[in-house]
Amino acid sequence: GAVRRDGFERQLNSGSGTVPEESRIEPEIVRLIGDSPVASLSATFTNLTAAGMQVRLYPVVQRYAAYTPYLDGLNAAWVRDRGPRFLLFNGGTTDDRDAWAETPAMWLEIYRWYDTRLLGSRNLLLERRSQPRFGALESRGRFAISFPGEFRLPVAREPVFWTMTCGHTIWGSLEKLLFRTGEITATVEEADGTTLEGRIVPELLVSPVMGNYWPGTLEEFAALFQPGPEPGYRVERIRFAGGGTAAYRRTCAVELLQPAR
Repeated sequence: GAVRRDGFERQLNSGSGTVPEESRIEPEIVRLIGDSPVASLSATFTNLTAAGMQVRLYPVVQRYAAYTPYLDGLNAAWVRDRGPRFLLFNGGTTDDRDAWAETPAMWLEIYRWYDTRLLGSRNLLLERRSQPRFGALESRGRFAISFPGEFRLPVAREPVFWTMTCGHTIWGSLEKLLFRTGEITATVEEADGTTLEGRIVPELLVSPVMGNYWPGTLEEFAALFQPGPEPGYRVERIRFAGGGTAAYRRTCAVELLQPAR
């Protein structure tokens, strides 16, 4: 469940000065941030307070707890309307979840509003833009896929986003009420044959997810957020599998979207 905000703030304050050396924020990042406000996209926040930073907390203060579109949307709105100058991310997740699909609505707003400032040895520093990268997204087509199953992404220089809507079976609806839904994974296959796998929550995928440049490593996150040309990697195919897929109907609806021109 979500961590209470007041309790989490006490945890932040009590954690100052107790961060192991290998978890501390790189000195060059500390110098860049200075006394500017910063929020953490990582599961660990105490290294920010240990460095004496001006930490800002978003509504669901640990992203793994934003497990519904509503909660993800709260964080997305915060990023859009109140996001601080800097965001910090170490690339890690909880329970082998996929970092990008964990909070897709939030990441969409981060992608619209932030650029890479510095990739350190352990953390990526993002800095807020003066204007968003783009405004609305427009539909580029809809189709159905089998679930479990896969789909391919079109080759495009512009970012391609996708959404997926999967209905529950009767038994799956009961499992959801009992919080017993099994594991579901997404395997992202890049053009060079690299594959990355992480756990997903299908209900969250009704929000647009980056497709052709879906980042899987901290280096790919840094490349994606560079303000220049497209990243030096490309995703070709996304596959879904796992015992938890039995809780959903055999067909899911997919929509492709791109920034409006």
